[in-house]
Amino acid sequence: MAAGRARVAASILDADLGNLAHAVGRAERSGADRIHLDVMDGHFVPNLTFGARTIRALRRRTRIPFDAHLMISEPGRYIDEFLDAGCDSITFHVEIDEPIEPTLRRIHAAGRMAGLALRPSRRWSRTGHCSTSFS
Repeated sequence: MAAGRARVAASILDADLGNLAHAVGRAERSGADRIHLDVMDGHFVPNLTFGARTIRALRRRTRIPFDAHLMISEPGRYIDEFLDAGCDSITFHVEIDEPIEPTLRRIHAAGRMAGLALRPSRRWSRTGHCSTSFS
């Protein structure tokens, strides 16, 4: 990647769920660097989208990196499923009711990138209990 070039993570959240592979291919042909996958469980957030099984099926259709944004209540419980499905990076929210650090460690141990998301109304002090290095 050229220095200073912005990366494009194309979201398929609004794509035709019956033809996600086409949406991924179109984003890839249009120059997207990665596919952003908004995973919602209907509990942490009111919407319900797709899960690891759908991501696994899409993984067979492309080599473009997958960036999963887990908006789910228990990411630690399901993290291995998303890693096994082929996610290259996984972001989850700090507002969950479980320790953050073990899930970050599992993502890193799998050789993937990890990220933390914060709801806009949250204060940064909520992340104070996490001692993991983010470098």
